[in-house]
Formats: sequence, C-alpha cells, structure tokens
Amino acid sequence: MVIATASLHRSQVVLSRYASPSTFDAEAIIIASFNARNALIDLLNSMRAVLFFGSFGLVSATQTVFSAQSDPSLRVGIIGAGAGGSSAAFFLRELAKRDKDVDIDIHLYERSGYIGGRSTTVKLPSQFGSVSIELGASVFVDANRNLVKAASEFGLLLQDGHGSEADTGMAIWDGATFRYRQKQGSYGWLDNVKLVWQYGRSPFRAHSIIQRTIQRFLGLYQDHQPRRNVSDFVAALSDSVDLTKISSERFQLDNGVGQGFIDDLAGAASRVNYGQNPLEMHALGGMVSMAASGTHSVVGGNWQIFEGFVNRSGARVHLSTTVERLTRLDDGKWLLMASGDSGETSSSVFDVILLAAPAAQTTIEIVNSHAMSRIPQQDYVPLHVKLLVTNASTPLPSFFGLTDPQETPKTTLSTFAYANRDQVKRPKFSSLSYLRQLLDDQWVIKIFSEAPFALDEAFAARDVLWSYDKRWLAYPYLRPNPDLAPIELDRGLYYLNAFEPLISTMGQSAAFACYRADCERAETATVASWNAVALVAQDFLDLCPRCTWAESPC
Repeated sequence: MVIATASLHRSQVVLSRYASPSTFDAEAIIIASFNARNALIDLLNSMRAVLFFGSFGLVSATQTVFSAQSDPSLRVGIIGAGAGGSSAAFFLRELAKRDKDVDIDIHLYERSGYIGGRSTTVKLPSQFGSVSIELGASVFVDANRNLVKAASEFGLLLQDGHGSEADTGMAIWDGATFRYRQKQGSYGWLDNVKLVWQYGRSPFRAHSIIQRTIQRFLGLYQDHQPRRNVSDFVAALSDSVDLTKISSERFQLDNGVGQGFIDDLAGAASRVNYGQNPLEMHALGGMVSMAASGTHSVVGGNWQIFEGFVNRSGARVHLSTTVERLTRLDDGKWLLMASGDSGETSSSVFDVILLAAPAAQTTIEIVNSHAMSRIPQQDYVPLHVKLLVTNASTPLPSFFGLTDPQETPKTTLSTFAYANRDQVKRPKFSSLSYLRQLLDDQWVIKIFSEAPFALDEAFAARDVLWSYDKRWLAYPYLRPNPDLAPIELDRGLYYLNAFEPLISTMGQSAAFACYRADCERAETATVASWNAVALVAQDFLDLCPRCTWAESPC
C-alpha cells in the first residue's frame, strides 16, 4: 500500500511539473498516465494481497492477481532498419519460435523510407536498361556466416563478387605514380611471382597474421554465450597482443611485413575500406580489411537480405519515422515518442529498446536515464561516392600522367602513405573502378573519394552520359585505444553500435578481392544484433540460446 501510494504521488508530481495555467505538455500527460496506471495496478494488487492473507476468506488461493502485462510476453522497439536492426528483429522472432510460450511484439523504426541502411542500390535511367548499382555495401565473403546463411535461406541468387579488376587489371596510385600494377587477366602464378619479386616474403607474412585474425572472428559464431562488454569481444579476437591498442602498421612491422607492402597493398586496402591509413587505425581493423575468401553479392542487390530479415520477423515497420525521445518510466519500461515525415506524432511503451543506429548520427533525447552520457564521442569518416555512366573505355591517360589508353587501368586504388610521409601530391580518390559494361561503348563507374571528385579531370565532358553523387558518414575512425560504449546502456536499453570502434568493416582491396567495407560492416552488425538479442532473451525471457543463429539448428 505504501509503494502504491508513493507511485501515485510521483505521477502527480510529474503531471504538476509540466502543467501551466491552461495547458499540459502532451508527453508529460502520457508519462503521468502510464505511471498512474501502474500505481493503480500496484494498489489493486496490494488490496488483493491483504484480502488473500486476511482472516476473512474473501478470495481463494487460485484467484489470478491483476497484472499490468497482458499479452504479448515482450514488446521490443528497434531503432534503425539497417543490417543491425533488421537482423535483430529476425533473430528475436527466431528465438520466440524456439519457445511456444513466448510472444514478442516487435516494432521497427527507420527515419529513411527504405530498409537496408547503407546497403542500397541506385537505379540507372531507363535509357541504360533495367540496371541497379550497389551504392554502398557491395560484396561479402564466405567468412560472413550470417549474410551467407541468410542469402541461402531466403532463396536469393548469388553471383561472384569479384570486381572488374579480374578482367581489366588493377593498379595502386600514390598521387604521382603507380606503385603496383597488375595487367589484364585473372590472378595467376605470374602475379604471385610479381608480388614476391616486389615485396619479398611480406605477402605471405601478411596472409598468416590475417588468417589468424579471421579464425578468431569465425570463433564468435560458435560461442553461444552472449557478452555484456565489448572488451570481451576484443579479448576473443586478439592473440597475445591486444589488436585495438596497436596501429595496423606497427603490428605488421612487428610480424615481419615490409614497409613497402604496408604502404602499397595494405594502405590501399585500408583506404578503400575505411578511408584511413595503416598508421592511423588499430591492427584489428587493419587485419580484417585485407581478408579474402570467396566473395559474393546478391543478384539485384544485397539490400534484399535485410528486407528478408524484416519480412520474416513479423515486425511492425515504421518507415520515414524519426524517434525523437525515449523516456524511462517508473516501472522500468520505455516510452518512445516518434514523428513522421508529414508531422504526425506517435507514442508507444516498450519493455526493451534496441538502438541500432550510431548515437552520434541521431537526435534522440533520452529522459530519466544517463544512457547517452555512457556513449563516448565517435567521429566518422566522410565518404563521397560518385556513380557515372561513360562511353570512355578508360579514364583520360593524362590524369595518370600517361599517353596510351591501353596502359590506363580500369580499376585503380590509391595509397596516401607517400603523400603523408614524403609530401607527394595527395591522391584525389580512394578508388576508381569500372564496375560493368552496359553496351559496347557504355560502362558504369564507381568512385570513392574523401572530397567531391571533379569528373572533368579524368573524363572528357562529352564522355559523361550520367552521374550520381552521394555523401556518407561512412565509417567510424578506428583509432588505437578506442573508448568503448557499454552494450547495455540502461536496464532494457541495448546499443548495437557499441561494436563500431572495433570491426566496422572487414573489407579488402582489389588486390585481394573488391570493395566490401559496408557489407562487412553489415556482417559485424548482425553479430552485434545476435549478441544483444541473446542478452534480451536471458534478461527478460529467461531463455539461453544453445547456439548462434549461424550455427543453428542445434
């Protein structure tokens, strides 16, 4: 009775705090009404307890106590419908299927008008045929167990994910000269001989330490016990050295990899996949940026994987809806306030909130909780993506200081090591790649750069038939010794993007495969979402998954 009275008093205080002589704040009224409702339930339950334990025998021992929670068993709100949010909705539903007594009501909020986050496509104008090009996440590899399994289970058709360099050759550019050239044709023994001739044993030593890291990453799929701290993942992924506390360059040097290989191939890989250099980023990110084994992409776009997650989750999807505020209520639940593009507002109460979006890129206010103060400041690398259709079979040779178009590569990565160290002219792009040929004299090109790329420097104006520009805050800076956010920000509030300072991508350069940074970011997001969902299952449903989804059935 005392507890119930105190709860009623708190709701009155909240209501009066927001009151004005003539109006009430709408959100305050909602919060107060929920708190008052819960207080009333407490009061009724207290009265029933008194009647039951009294000497008057007015109720029987089998009478059901009035409960604040009818069905479903759990209400979960997920903020963000990218790889993390979409897979979290799917994993929640999969866990619910394992226990017939569990009913989960899932709501998925996404401020954009589509599902998939950075995994999205751009449809070319109709004169170029029915063609869609991946704007962000492009390919994934066999080690990406969740994405590979999802594509298979959803009946999606896969195609070889290697880029055009397998047919057109590849080069690494430092802003003034080519540091490495691979002529047209598939990678063969001559290419391996050239690598050894130019870099000695460095390619083999690099391969060895990369494989050690990948094997540890694969171990995450076999460990069904969820981790509550990101530092536990660091320990699982590190060997004798904490790979987040040492730079990628230093780690490779300590393992016998030569400076030339680091500057050229490792530098190009980290640049195209992170927009960063081996000297600037930690070794964990550097190692996984060069991993390669069986690249794939989904015919029609990788976004279909994430749409498949959502379609099979049974979640109620709220697209073009921005979550404005989360308020922790007295009973521990969360009041979510959202607004749509047309200005309409809505509110819902959830047992659990999964934040599957970078906190730095949201404007969510969290009330009655210190959750946001627990998330360290995270800066992101700006990335400019340019798609174009051209009738030029190569870029202008003069752009690379050449005269012969036959010597001009169609796939070029860049290294910034020499510009930073030797004052060489800074490259104007991170990668420039001919993705596919449309007709006999039309090609699709994708260019990544840290600043807007001026097409007239590399292509004659008459040769550019169409272009499209997009700017992303693409990847977090993966600096050594990162500050790590907790996975559980508050009771019932989980932060999937706590993993971002560790392995936001697992991409690689064209020397090993082709641009897949955002796809590996997507894979890491699915690993993080499974971990968070397993924590929710333990904390709120008393369920302990026997294996990860990648290893299921078990």
